[in-house]
Amino acid sequence: MPAGRSLLERNIACLRVPFSDIVVAVGGPQPDALITACARQFRIPVGVIWAGSDVVRIAPVYEATARVRARRFQHAACSGGVQTELRKLGIDAAEVPIVAASPPESIVPLPSMFTVLAYSQQSHEYLYGLDVVLEAARRFPRAQFNVVGDSAPTHSEPQNVKFLGWSNRISKQLDGTTVLLRPTRHDGLSRMVVEALARGRHVIWSEPLQGARHAKDADACFRHLAELHAAHVAGRLEVNHDGLRCVRSYYTPEKVSRRIERYFDDVLRSAPKGKKRAIVSGSPFRVAAFIRSAAESMPDWEIHAAMSGSRFERIDDVVSLAVAKRWYSLADRHEDRFFRFAAKLLRKRRLRAKQSSFAVPGERDGKASSGTISTRHDFPGERETYSAT
Repeated sequence: MPAGRSLLERNIACLRVPFSDIVVAVGGPQPDALITACARQFRIPVGVIWAGSDVVRIAPVYEATARVRARRFQHAACSGGVQTELRKLGIDAAEVPIVAASPPESIVPLPSMFTVLAYSQQSHEYLYGLDVVLEAARRFPRAQFNVVGDSAPTHSEPQNVKFLGWSNRISKQLDGTTVLLRPTRHDGLSRMVVEALARGRHVIWSEPLQGARHAKDADACFRHLAELHAAHVAGRLEVNHDGLRCVRSYYTPEKVSRRIERYFDDVLRSAPKGKKRAIVSGSPFRVAAFIRSAAESMPDWEIHAAMSGSRFERIDDVVSLAVAKRWYSLADRHEDRFFRFAAKLLRKRRLRAKQSSFAVPGERDGKASSGTISTRHDFPGERETYSAT
């Protein structure tokens, strides 16, 4: 399902939603707002598969992470590292790799010259560790260092460094490589890493992965390079058999496809069919905490988070309000004026939820109804207890 990057794509996607079993966005934090709204009204479950860069963008923005927690999507992470980062943000996600590679029938022997391959992107050189790559080239002047990507030469790099630009023949580049050096400061599951392992190449990476050498910092990179270079000079360095076993065990197209299919099945099973509909409005922090608790205490209810942002989200909130049997209100001043006006026209009765303790300064709630929903979390802005019907 396309994410709706253009009006035409969005309209085509919306027309397809009623005929779909699930909607899945590849890339967080959520699908296009209008596509999500269409899926919700047709009670079609939504999944989100996160990449490493998605977490980097959203992690510092507490309100954005709260909005994600309030949406009851089925999340998946492309790697164990991304899964751990999402868990720290209060977002439960399954690990679902979406990168696959097929080892060739015959592995090309390692090149006679010790050759290191790296990747870098212009304006993101620090993220990809280009400074570590150039320092490694200075420390190993007899090795050849090749950099693919759109980073340009600075004319201050060592003579044993070549910037090759974009390459459509990465397999050929890997076959001519001894080591893939990827000292990224943040990463998901790198396709280049998996392809390098599939071709029997040695890999030094800042993320842990079976068959690759784990290097958390520059010094560890240099130590691993020194060990590999010494084995190469002594004639003892063979292709990376551990890396090949890792790919054959976990990252062949068949293995990856099966894990994606199981994730799709999980998304499908999360469909809220037969549940009564409710809506809750308030600040993203409080709404996220309320919905997390309500998932346990009100399992027969599908609760929509009214946190109007874009105009499509406003429309979604109003439509959800119209079909909801209950409307829980957590804070007046965080409710969109258009939403409140629609509530008056629809004559919706507001059910107040009382917050008895909180760590969000400057916010107060109204009187409580009967019943109790308790929430206690360590996420930024969420240390709260609610009472609600």
